[in-house]
This record gives sequence, C-alpha cells and structure tokens, in this order.
Amino acid sequence: MTFYQLSSLLRVVVGLLLLGQIHLIQCSDQSILQFPERSKPQRNDGSRPPRHAGSWNPPKPIGIDFGPEYVVAAYAHSPTNVTILAMISVKNSSHADYFENMMLLRLANDDRVAGAALLNGGRGPVPTGKEILTAVKRALRYYLGNKMPSVPFFGGLKDAKSASWIWVNSLLDRASGIIDSVIIYALDKVMEGTGIVTAHERLRRRAKSLNDNDIKRSFYPVIVELKDLALKNHNVTIDFAVLSLPDYFPPSHEYIPFRALRSFGIEVPRPYIPKPIAALAGVVTQPDARILIFDHGRHHMGVQAFQRHGVRKNNPIKGFNMPFDSFGGDMLEMDLYKRVTSKGVLSDQLSLKKKFKIDHEGWVLLKEIERARILIRDNLFDCIGKDRNDEEDCEVDRHHDEWPLKLDHWWTIIEYFGPSSIPPVVLKWEDVQASEEYSAESLSNNLNTLLRFMRKARVDEEIGEESDMGAQQEVDVVLIVTDQPHGAILRRAAKLTVGEGVRIYGGRIADFTMAAEGVAVLAFKRRRHWFEIQEYEDSLRDYEDGYMLEPPVCKERL
Repeated sequence: MTFYQLSSLLRVVVGLLLLGQIHLIQCSDQSILQFPERSKPQRNDGSRPPRHAGSWNPPKPIGIDFGPEYVVAAYAHSPTNVTILAMISVKNSSHADYFENMMLLRLANDDRVAGAALLNGGRGPVPTGKEILTAVKRALRYYLGNKMPSVPFFGGLKDAKSASWIWVNSLLDRASGIIDSVIIYALDKVMEGTGIVTAHERLRRRAKSLNDNDIKRSFYPVIVELKDLALKNHNVTIDFAVLSLPDYFPPSHEYIPFRALRSFGIEVPRPYIPKPIAALAGVVTQPDARILIFDHGRHHMGVQAFQRHGVRKNNPIKGFNMPFDSFGGDMLEMDLYKRVTSKGVLSDQLSLKKKFKIDHEGWVLLKEIERARILIRDNLFDCIGKDRNDEEDCEVDRHHDEWPLKLDHWWTIIEYFGPSSIPPVVLKWEDVQASEEYSAESLSNNLNTLLRFMRKARVDEEIGEESDMGAQQEVDVVLIVTDQPHGAILRRAAKLTVGEGVRIYGGRIADFTMAAEGVAVLAFKRRRHWFEIQEYEDSLRDYEDGYMLEPPVCKERL
C-alpha cells in the first residue's frame, strides 16, 4: 500500500471520528470524576447562585465546502433539515485565480501523483533540472569527501580536509551562480526535447511553483461573497464553520484556507473533513455498512472503500483509496467530443481548418458539446427538493432526441458566404447514449477488477497465504460525490459493478451540495455537544455545591 493510500485512509478515520461514526472515547455509567458519597446538604435559601454557562458563544451549525468548481455554505437546523446559505460558481472571471489554483493543487500532492502514475503504468513525477543538479552536487560532496585521501595542507592537516577536497569544494560552491543557471536550463531543455517532460508534467511543475500567499489571496473574494450572500439572503453572519476540502488537497497546504477564513473573522476547527467523508454525513446507512465512494471532478476521480462502523464477522471490506483520474469529467467529455466530430459536417470543417492551417478552436466545440449534453436531458431537476434518503428513485428517464449546437462563430472557412451557408448541427441522443454506455462499461470493468483484487488481498491476509482470484468484494452502499454533469455515467457504472440491489446515493445536480450539507450536520452535532458539555458542567457544579445527591453522568462524546 502506497503512502498516499495510508494518508488517505488516515484522513478517512479522522473524518469518521468527527462524524461520530467511530468512538474512541466513551463515557462510563459513572462520572469521569470520583466523588465520595454524601448526604444532601441543607440549603440556607431557595435560590441557587447563577453560573455562566461558558466563556464563549456556542458554535453555529454552519458548514463550508471549498470545492474546485463550487463553494457552498450550509446551515443545519437539525440533522435532516439543512438550508443552503450560499452557492458560488467559481468558473466566472471574478474567481478565476481560485478556480485555477484548485484545479492545479491536485498536482501539487506528490503522493497522489505518484500513486496515479503507478496505477496507470505511467511515469511518476520528473525531477526538474534544478533538483537533478542539487542531487548531483550533494552526491559529489559526499563521495569526494569520503573517498579522496587526506594530504598535507600547507605542511599539515587543517580541519581534516585535503587540499584536493578544498579545491573541489570551492569549485562546486562557485558553480552556484551563472553555471548553475546554464546547467539547469540545458537539463530542462533536453528533457522537454526528448519528451520526458510532458504537458502533464509541465502542469505539475506549475502547481508546485504556486505561492502560498497567492493561493490564500485567491480565497479572499470567494469568502467575501459567501459571507455577503449568507447575510443578504438569510440574515446569517458566518463567524464559525466546519470546513470541507477536496480529498486531493495537499497536506502541506492545509493551513492556507484556515488562515484565509480567520482573516475574515471565521473560526474553523481542525482538521478539515475530506469532501467524500463530508458527503457521507447526510446519508443514512446501516451502522456497519460497506461503502464504496466515487469522488469525481472535472480533472480527477478517486475511488475509496471502507466500513462505516462496527465489526463484521462475515465478509468485511478491505479499505482502499485509489486515484482513477482517467475517468475524470474532462476525459468523459472527450469521448463524446471524438464521437461527434468524427463524422458529418463537423469532421469536414475540421479537415478544412487543418488543410489551411487555421486554429481548430476545439475548446469551443468541446464546451458547446458539454452544454448540449446537459440540456438534451429533460430530467435534470426531478430530484431537487426530494429527500435523498428516500428509497424511490426520483429521476425519470426523459430526454430529447437531439439538441442544437450553437457554433455560429466557429465556421471560419465558410463564414464569408453569409449566415445562410452555416449548416445546422445537432447533438444526437444516440451519440450521447453510445458514449455514456462505453464510458460506464469501461469504468465498471476497472472497478470490478479492483474489487476482486481487494477481496483477494483481504482473504490472503486472513488465511496467511496466496488465494485464487474469486468474486469481487461485496458492498452495501455506493456514494457518488461529483460537481460534474456525468452522474448518469457514474450511476450506470455503479449498477453494472455492484448490481441493481445496492443503494446508490448522489450523482445528480441536486446532490452538488452534499458535502456542504454534511459538514453543516457535523457543525450541528458539535453545537449540540457544546450544550451537553455546559449542561454536564452545570450539573457537576451542583453536585460539588451539594445540590445533587448523585454525580452527573457524561454523555457519549463525538
């Protein structure tokens, strides 16, 4: 198991602890303090001196989910009644820095990048020219310092260094200026020219070069808008919140959103809750349910499994957390894009653009096809306002046979013939259906292999020897956490993998706020626990003052 899997599972455990699914501290039937038995004292008067219940205000039941495409704040009135205070799409120009940084930060998580490369059979992070030079210089200093013989320096030893070593050391030190720059530049250019540094690697290096202060400042306008919307629309001042961040968020950058929130007077308890675990808080399952989670976004996908709580004697699940980035939203869109542009007038137009060396503007096509994929469905809003814990599937299969693509300014070759020469182009449902079936089956095949392998690994651990590859690991619940319009693909893949009888949560537009609702529920539990502590301390003071015969019993802590 890679370090990324271990660290991810640790965050899962911490999240479950905070969600109240695992209890490390439980109160006994007796008070946590031992008091001798005593008789009830006589009161001098019928009044009791007032006692302040606490030195600070109770935390508000507010949760904030900083997602890569949407930032959502929610307020929990109860575990089953949550209000969305604000929902911000960060894809607009006013939040472009935040949007870009959140997309890049997944590549700043070295453990995740290495884990994804290992699973996909690709190359891991490539060291930069500077990193290579630093490693070589360090190795030279170590090797020469240990291998070169000691010779007299001006007639005798000086600091146990030989004249040759002092000369080499001085030469290496002087190379830290212009020579370093030349060597680094040459190394980087050679790696780019030979294809070692790919476009993905260039993005990773860009992510690693992000400045912490710049990242923090990109949160500022988002937080300001979030607070303003909550106050304007619901008259709620956000001064406390439980925080949810993407599961891929680099551990070395965790402090940044905390400091950004505190800069605007918002207290945030540590640690943050990973988005998939936060979404789980709003889902009702059996206490010992075996859960499979899809954590899906535009550029990433993660699959993880664990047992929620309790001990299963039969067929427990082996926990794992695997990056499945090849099934991210952009990759799913690309399959439909290739299918649509490989035939008809779109294929002809692309060939003409290529012939005359005109920019394809493929991003225009891709965005329009993505928009049409959403609108061709006629059931997007079926589940809004419905209880996601209801057993009935709220989504009805309704769709249009085709949807027009708005490409008026894309036809660069024939525009001068006038608007009438621009042919109408539509996205056909049959193409959407074929693309989604292909993607769902491909994802299902990978998931089936993964679940079979994890079951084999668990059985091998139990029996202490190698076993044959058998059936896949059974799961009780599938949770889909996404902010993309590909829920139908993910739900279909889940059904193909685990069967029709397994309950599937999430994956619809109405579920984009699941993580924010989950951390709001967690904040509600924290608030309720705060009042329980105050009540317990009041009762404890009464007992100490002689107003109670029996010591108070503390309630189970989260």
